[in-house]
Amino acid sequence: MVILRPLPDDLAKKAAEELNEKPDDNDYYVNALREWAEKQPHLCARTDDQFLIAFLRGSKFSLEKAKQKLENFYILRAAMPEIFRNRNLSEPKYEAIVKSGAASFLPEPVGEGGPLVVLLRPSEFNMDLHNINDVLKVGSMMIDILMQENDRVFVAGYTFIIDLGNISKAVLMNFEPEFVRKLTILVNKAAPTRMKGFHFINVLPIFEKLFGMVKSVISAKLKDRFYVHGTNFEELYKHVPIHVLPKEYGGDCDLKSLSDEWWQKLNDYKKFFEEEEKYGVAEGYDKLKQVKELIEDTSILQGTEGSFRQLEFD
Repeated sequence: MVILRPLPDDLAKKAAEELNEKPDDNDYYVNALREWAEKQPHLCARTDDQFLIAFLRGSKFSLEKAKQKLENFYILRAAMPEIFRNRNLSEPKYEAIVKSGAASFLPEPVGEGGPLVVLLRPSEFNMDLHNINDVLKVGSMMIDILMQENDRVFVAGYTFIIDLGNISKAVLMNFEPEFVRKLTILVNKAAPTRMKGFHFINVLPIFEKLFGMVKSVISAKLKDRFYVHGTNFEELYKHVPIHVLPKEYGGDCDLKSLSDEWWQKLNDYKKFFEEEEKYGVAEGYDKLKQVKELIEDTSILQGTEGSFRQLEFD
């Protein structure tokens, strides 16, 4: 018998209406996905009930799509070992990243049945202490914890607020095509979560080119979820209630307390991340080779017709 966390009422309603979830059928789907995963010679995956249901929800209970998402989840991790391997936080730079508040997963969702809010503030990154892959590594760990604890990320998803104000030259120099491509793939393809909106505030003219690069490799659906608010927070508040936001943006959330809580949580998950090292795909798997080549090929981000769309992830 499959054992799952019960969904709160608002998420249960959304899962039924938007994801085709029927609780009476969960045993069949979870067991079928597990049986498939265990038979794949190139794949070593987590197969616990709660983990597998995430991929089914992320695929709206299409079993074939869930198989593809589960495989892609591990392929992308194997293709980016600088982010997903050796996730050990013993070096002081990782505590600095977490406690900077540069990436914050806010505790309150956007209303009943609404997504979680992720606040990104690149201006808080200190490139003298860490590099951009260090930042992505910490972010990946925080998302993995949410995947373990919070069903909202699969049912209602995330909405991102990206504050582009006061960014240093050192941070800007990291926004090269390879990094933008890697980040876009991670956001768009690396987990069975739902991306419900991207809200950019305090936008500088230099980022217009960046938006063009990002939009060249994302789906039409995600393009429609891009919002540029400039310095007009009133427009932002129409999408994200003000009380959900940190105090720095007029809301109630205390970023200092939140970052301290996350640092403790990351350390509490030390054993989990050690166990994660044993999962993945075989190094010689053909699709892994293709993905590695596509990550390295930045031509599509420079206006050339690229091959990323030829590899079907959805």
